[in-house]
Amino acid sequence: HHAHEDDPLFSALLTDYAPTALKDRVHAEHVLTDERLAELRALVAELSQGTDTAEAIYDAVTTFIAAYLVHMEVEERQVMPAIQNGAPIEKLMAVQMAIRTSVPPLDMCVFLRCMLPAMNPEERTAMLGGMKMGAPPEIFAMFWETAESCLSPTDMATVAGRMAD
Repeated sequence: HHAHEDDPLFSALLTDYAPTALKDRVHAEHVLTDERLAELRALVAELSQGTDTAEAIYDAVTTFIAAYLVHMEVEERQVMPAIQNGAPIEKLMAVQMAIRTSVPPLDMCVFLRCMLPAMNPEERTAMLGGMKMGAPPEIFAMFWETAESCLSPTDMATVAGRMAD
């Protein structure tokens, strides 16, 4: 999750607009997340080699999830508001575009299949409209086909009409 947060663009926002204590907390939690994931990988590797680590894996997964959910709440309710309230919109958009363009197109199609049906027409139009402006035509065609595969013809017509305006 946090690889994009270690990107220089986002790190600069965090450094410039989040309180130091919050920035330090987020960094420490990212280190801890990496450590817990490494522990999980090691336990799974041991299990695949015949060692009975099932109970340890269960404990490690529940500990990881509990801490991770708290971490996500801090990011969403404290870090993001601090950054959004302080940073110029141009910097926020640059980070958002850097994150979006770092996602391989096929992975983005998986994301779209999950997210587009949950979005309202304005959100769909903004997302697909931004993709149309920023992606090469052949990549946008993949995104559009994905949208057609998971949205009703009525929903697609609404987005298409709004994008044409």
